Amino acid sequence: MSLARFRDALAGKLEQTKDAAQREIPAGNVRNQLPGRTLPPTGNTGSGYTAAPHDHTSDSDGGVLTAPVLDSYAVLEEIAAPSAPAANTLRFYAKDKSGITEFFYKNSAGTERDLSTTGGGGGSLSITDGVTTVSPVDDLSLVGATITDDGGGAATLTITGGGGNSTSTGAAGSEPGSPATGDLYLPNNGVVIERYSGAEWTPWGPIYPLKAPIDANYAWVNQGGATKDLTSGGIFLQTDATGSTNIRIRKKAAPSTPYTITICFIPHFIVTTSADSQNMGLLFRESSSGKLHTFVYATQNNAELQLWSTKWSDPQNFTGHYFANTYTPMLRSGGPVFMRIADDGANRICSYSNDGQHWQVVDTQGRTDFLTANEVGFFVSNNGTGRATGMQLLSWVEA
Repeated sequence: MSLARFRDALAGKLEQTKDAAQREIPAGNVRNQLPGRTLPPTGNTGSGYTAAPHDHTSDSDGGVLTAPVLDSYAVLEEIAAPSAPAANTLRFYAKDKSGITEFFYKNSAGTERDLSTTGGGGGSLSITDGVTTVSPVDDLSLVGATITDDGGGAATLTITGGGGNSTSTGAAGSEPGSPATGDLYLPNNGVVIERYSGAEWTPWGPIYPLKAPIDANYAWVNQGGATKDLTSGGIFLQTDATGSTNIRIRKKAAPSTPYTITICFIPHFIVTTSADSQNMGLLFRESSSGKLHTFVYATQNNAELQLWSTKWSDPQNFTGHYFANTYTPMLRSGGPVFMRIADDGANRICSYSNDGQHWQVVDTQGRTDFLTANEVGFFVSNNGTGRATGMQLLSWVEA
């Protein structure tokens, strides 16, 4: 066969092969017939293709990426939070957070988590024990406690052990039902502090619920040489050693009626003769006239303790008694002492207690009898004995 005839026969054979191939594989489906390769419908970056953004979520758009390995970094552009993904999958994305692009994910329940506050994303935990501060904290160890992850991004801290870890307050008889050994309970209407022994609540005391007086709430009336000291707790009010009768007063505006004012104090008497009479307590005051109605804790007749309810036209001039008892064995000289005055809108009422919980009414007067009080206060007086008399006001409670 001549060379020319061989060349023509080969060309014809190639043309037949091309026609057969086009009949078997239409041009539009060539991409799907390449063994081992699935190309995106809009092109590739290889020779003869045009680059175009596309998803990789199914075979039709390039195939799902399985265990991809990056030899550099990935760049995510900010988007709005997407919808929840299918079950058993997560969606990771970048989103704006206060002007900064941060990394988020959303789980199949639709819960979004901010990864910038997890792990090393810039969150910080500081622990201070009053002496040492540790911040930031990478590992947190808790002794006698467990942390349980609920699987939804929240954790529960459970304190265990018997070292005593809880202090609470409430009414006497309403102690917590599941205490740990060493727990403390402070009744707000009792006279003890309770500690759980592991089997029962054991009382310690007596101890009293108090409310610290605020000195800035009060102003002087007839101060003279009297002084106040705030360095040892509460307000220590003391007269000068004058030989004339003077009531030294710290006063404030009365609350709106009805009201009660309860104080707890420690008395400081110096009694050397049967003539010594020193007193202290609570008072009602009418500011326009200066008149006083005093509820008095007093020494009289060689250190007898008495309760008086008295009237004064001013801090130097005694007018008379509403009530004056003789020696009262129930009164205590060492303290603490509890006294109360009240105005219920109809009457002024004076009461006394040994424990701050159980009260005896000592005197009741009409609220406009002798005066109409718009101020209240506490006071000391040496009653002209020349002795320095004091009271340590520990608690002032208005109700």
